Amino acid sequence: MEKSIKMLFDAFQATFAVSTQMRPDGGALLTLRNGEEIVTRRVVSAAQLADEKRMYWFINAVRRDLALEAGSLPVDVVGTLRRLQERGLPSYIAG
Repeated sequence: MEKSIKMLFDAFQATFAVSTQMRPDGGALLTLRNGEEIVTRRVVSAAQLADEKRMYWFINAVRRDLALEAGSLPVDVVGTLRRLQERGLPSYIAG
């Protein structure tokens, strides 16, 4: 779990003040601030904290949502990214 919390700080501390608060259910509350203003608050589930792949998805979802709110990501790109997430990337096996 400490590794997952570190991933959150590493992902966002260059741009935001990052804080986390552990929840009784084993999850965490992530708060991103810009000065005194709260930019976003997100709940990270215990399952996400326990799985590195889920943490990457969570971090990328937060980044995507922040970009969308800032107007720097066209809406049609969001649908494409969601479809890619559901389908996964292709893999090629030699043989």
